[in-house]
Amino acid sequence: MKFYVDGYEITRQEMVVELLKRDGNKCMFPDCTKEFDEDKHNITIDHVYAQVLAKADGWELESIHGMANLQLMGRSCNTRKGSFEYNDDGTLDVPARMPKLAKAKRPEFCKHCESGRLIYPGDYCGVCDISAQPTTAPGVFRKDINKCDHRKPNHCRRCFVWEPELRR
Repeated sequence: MKFYVDGYEITRQEMVVELLKRDGNKCMFPDCTKEFDEDKHNITIDHVYAQVLAKADGWELESIHGMANLQLMGRSCNTRKGSFEYNDDGTLDVPARMPKLAKAKRPEFCKHCESGRLIYPGDYCGVCDISAQPTTAPGVFRKDINKCDHRKPNHCRRCFVWEPELRR
């Protein structure tokens, strides 16, 4: 990416130095107090007005990548900001991150039906009340039915789903 200062093209490192002179050694994300580090909050160059929006509005490259549209931000803050625009008061309306949901606990393994693997499609296990699982064979077992000898367990989709008694 090319950066511009007063119409002259400069490197990324030179742009970082210029922005450090202008803004100081701080992240420009609103209310960020983190210091730059070598990990998740290392120095990145952020576009105040997002590149995508600026290109759509017909900005020239010298304006998009010029000093007036650039600022320093930590990588984690820059990722969070994305292409959101600043409000008139200098704040950002970045939605809060959604918390990760806990994975559902795996059900107990049913020895009677092998957790649905020994049940024909449409039937249910009388012990655990589960239906036939899985309803299709995983890709690794999808071999041509005509080339299967139907004696190896889980060899083709017919052996895997339709004829579970062949697997015993």
